[in-house]
Amino acid sequence: MRVVFLLFVLLSACVSQETIKVGGVFHLTGPAAFWGEGEKDAVLLAFEEVNVQGGIEGKTLELVIQDGKTDFAATVNALRFLTGVEEVDVIIGPTWFSSVAAPIANETRKVIISPSGGTVPTTSAYFFDLWPTERQEIIPIVHELQEKGLTKVVLVYTLNDWSQSMADVFEKEATSSGISVVARFGTSPEEKDFRTVIEGIRASTADVIYAPFAFYPPQGEFSRQFKVAGVNMPIYSSSGTENPQLLTAFPQIEGTVYAYPEHSMKEEEFAERFKARFGINLTPSATFAYDAASLVIAAFKNKGESADEVQIFLSSTKYFQGISNTISFDETGRVSEKKHIIKQVENGAFVAKSVPANPHLIS
Repeated sequence: MRVVFLLFVLLSACVSQETIKVGGVFHLTGPAAFWGEGEKDAVLLAFEEVNVQGGIEGKTLELVIQDGKTDFAATVNALRFLTGVEEVDVIIGPTWFSSVAAPIANETRKVIISPSGGTVPTTSAYFFDLWPTERQEIIPIVHELQEKGLTKVVLVYTLNDWSQSMADVFEKEATSSGISVVARFGTSPEEKDFRTVIEGIRASTADVIYAPFAFYPPQGEFSRQFKVAGVNMPIYSSSGTENPQLLTAFPQIEGTVYAYPEHSMKEEEFAERFKARFGINLTPSATFAYDAASLVIAAFKNKGESADEVQIFLSSTKYFQGISNTISFDETGRVSEKKHIIKQVENGAFVAKSVPANPHLIS
């Protein structure tokens, strides 16, 4: 009996050595589930493709998934569960919420690479973010406003790190381009009543609104109430506008203009592969999640599996040929460049309108 037990222990040890566990934190419930589900599926696809070819030197990649629930506390708990209980060295995610992920990466010295992290208030050598910077998204919008002669802007934004950063970067870039911000309105992440804000906009001298809401229900509710109030003014918003759930729930976002990461031929091909595997269309950050997984796989193959080895590989990454982008990380762990195009909600669809006339402005 003792011999059988020892054989079981030895076999178990062999199996554990043949598996590389990677954490995954994605918002699978709540307002960001549309993004998180796509991210999860894209990472699973990347791992499946490697595993079917023999894995990493015979070791199988295993994704240990946690739901961030579009909630800061739940995301923190998920990250701490993976770093503490599961003892993973690398986490892909979280969806959004880099503000809580970067400090944990810094504290635990575990690599966290997010497909859609956005603003990173606290940088860490162990945190990386594939989502384009705020400036990369905002510059095309500022140029669009210049071309249309819209020079007085009112800002409406959510009182959280990402949305406030978008508003601040917009004001800086707009001001340097001769566009003035005549009023700012910060709103709660759960705001449902925008009547006071709308009356403030009506009373202002603005000729356009820039409203980078953090979550889709407030963005939709603002658009609905704005149209009910009969204020005739164009609304510009963030890339998060391209969300079928938002459009279905709030068709009043019709006419909203936004900048969106430019799709490459690689992304079009990946979209077909993604749909063939999961039966759904590509979601906004799915290609970024696939690239996050591809970078982690490349690190395992070329450098090693520990957090420090993966960190060294990622921090030295230059011109990695991904699906979403040619990826280089800057000193803060953000991608150095990603071109955007101008899109608009038109006749109930997300329609490409133009590419930036001055692409050199994007850096």
